[in-house]
Amino acid sequence: MHYTQLAHFAQVGLTVIIVLSILVVVHEWGHFIVARLCGMRVDEFSIGFGPRALKICTVNETDYNIRWFPLGGFVRIAGMEPDEEPLIRAKEKAKQALGKKTDDPHSHDIPLLTENLIAGDPLISGEQTPSIPNGFYSKPLWQRAIVIFAGPFMSFVLGYVVLCTVGFTVPNEIATNRIQSLMPGFEAQKIGLRAGDAIVSINGRAFTSKSGPEMVELIHSSIGKPLALVVDRGPLELHIKGVPQADPDNPGVGVLGFKTDTVLGRVSVVQSIQDGNTLTYAWLQAMGHLVTQHNLKTIRKDAGGPVYIVEVTNEAVKYGPGSILLLLGQLSLSLAVFNLLPIPILDGGHLLLFVIEAVRRGKKLTMEQQQNFMLAGLAIIGVLFVLILFNDITRSHLPQ
Repeated sequence: MHYTQLAHFAQVGLTVIIVLSILVVVHEWGHFIVARLCGMRVDEFSIGFGPRALKICTVNETDYNIRWFPLGGFVRIAGMEPDEEPLIRAKEKAKQALGKKTDDPHSHDIPLLTENLIAGDPLISGEQTPSIPNGFYSKPLWQRAIVIFAGPFMSFVLGYVVLCTVGFTVPNEIATNRIQSLMPGFEAQKIGLRAGDAIVSINGRAFTSKSGPEMVELIHSSIGKPLALVVDRGPLELHIKGVPQADPDNPGVGVLGFKTDTVLGRVSVVQSIQDGNTLTYAWLQAMGHLVTQHNLKTIRKDAGGPVYIVEVTNEAVKYGPGSILLLLGQLSLSLAVFNLLPIPILDGGHLLLFVIEAVRRGKKLTMEQQQNFMLAGLAIIGVLFVLILFNDITRSHLPQ
């Protein structure tokens, strides 16, 4: 293996660690800051999982640590542990079912892998005395709910801000108004557009090589709307009409079916925010479609896990900082959506328990019911993790 290949792989690995660390820090900071604002004591803020590698400092009773495995993190809020006993018992039951020893008195302090990856969010571990006055469960239901919701919310904020600012902060490839290539079977090919054509106006709005992003934005926002294009083709000026159709990969985005030439540069702040709005809407719509549709083949094609993250990071590194930031923004939005799924262990599972508690007018589920709830969550997350990892490995063999 050549030195350049080793350097590239090292850069990809470092980028994965940095991107995942940023995702975790921002997500957990959401839980942390809202817990502090609600008067809860936070005992630990850790980046990574496993044994502690470094204690950075202690501020206002909170230990800030770095742990050995840099693929996750957690916030430990005082007072959560007594009510997390069902999860601890569920873990023990799962371990016993797998034939693992559970006689280690500190085994419940070892965070479960799936809880500490970006897909999970533990907010547990350690040992505390029950009935802590400033603990998590000493606070009203609405405060507990916003503490849990704050993690996904901050993940969404990070993703949105990154996608809205990358266009004017980092030099990136910017679309021009000239067509580079056509996509077979799409509208552009049907109405006679060609590679090399320059679109100089749409519905009377003029475009130049520097205003290509505005042209693309207009097409993206015009699904099903007739567009009158004036096209410069050498000595000819052509008047062509076309109707953008929904992008198969992003149903909320309209496309005519061509790729533009690009130049390296930055767009205006306004255009960058508009692009960010479009990207955010399209990504969330795609995530919603993935979560709600029941086509197994489509799920296998679109869902991705650790291996897929490394693959897309590898591609992003090739195209530079702008692509890495776009990947960071998209992963952060994905983390927000995934964590709100009503699956036990995830933030959405905690919120579901709070809804049940509210419907029961403050009466919590019994210990056995909570244990079964958490055990179901462990099973679901475990199955999802295995399936997604298998899908990552076999992705290249799927029919296109």
